Amino acid sequence: MTLVELCAGSAACSLQWLQAGAEPPVGWPGSKRLYAPTLLQALGLRPGAGAAERVILVEPGPYGALWDGLRHPAIRSSVRSILTAWEAERARDIEGLWRQLRDRPVPEDEAARLAAWLVLQQWSYWNKPVLDQDGRWRTHGFNAAATRREQTQGCKSLTLGDLLASLARLPDLSRVTVLRHSAEQLQPFGDAVVLLDPDYQGTTSAYGHTLPRSRVLELAQAWAAAGALVTVCEQEPLPLPGWHHLELGAPVGHGRTASRQRREVVTLSRPPAGQLGLFGG
Repeated sequence: MTLVELCAGSAACSLQWLQAGAEPPVGWPGSKRLYAPTLLQALGLRPGAGAAERVILVEPGPYGALWDGLRHPAIRSSVRSILTAWEAERARDIEGLWRQLRDRPVPEDEAARLAAWLVLQQWSYWNKPVLDQDGRWRTHGFNAAATRREQTQGCKSLTLGDLLASLARLPDLSRVTVLRHSAEQLQPFGDAVVLLDPDYQGTTSAYGHTLPRSRVLELAQAWAAAGALVTVCEQEPLPLPGWHHLELGAPVGHGRTASRQRREVVTLSRPPAGQLGLFGG
């Protein structure tokens, strides 16, 4: 069986399936980090049960570049070495390091580029995406609050040591297939569980590509017709006759509560597994 994440982004569900408790190393808009256990349950998947199974991540954006690089032990080791050196030299001046990396050209060396992106994204304002734009980093400002707030204020104080630790906790990715193109370019197939998490309609896209609602519906139906179990994430139920809807609610964890202003609804081609409640199915 294969787990396919279309518009994978931080790939929170795949990480949890590969290794129980595994999480994305840095924040990302729309990440399903706090929803991953519930989504896996709805899909009939158990955390940690996918270590010997196949995973396909379709992601043309910067997180796709990270996953593609970290699949290789040598690059993964080099990224950790670079971050370790920065921790020894700049641990007390994260903002200075962040601004220095922002102002430099995007490194040509893959490990150096990934290490720089991890630091820039880790302290990006509101986790907004840091992108390579014509060889320069495009950012949205430094998140100074992340270096000052105590955990009691609902936000961890982030250090380079935290970033290194998060990388160390990632599962083995050597058997993961990473496709750096749009979700539309992967031919649907059966014997698969498909999670489609596009940019939500009416929101600003943070992804490497944008899928209009019409294409989201077409993709979901094409994968279902091929025999896959399909789940689509959105902020409202999707108009797919005969499909099932599950509202996830606001997750609570890691010292914070998700925004109450946005709904999280999944539309499934089959009823969800377990005891999760349906509505409007």
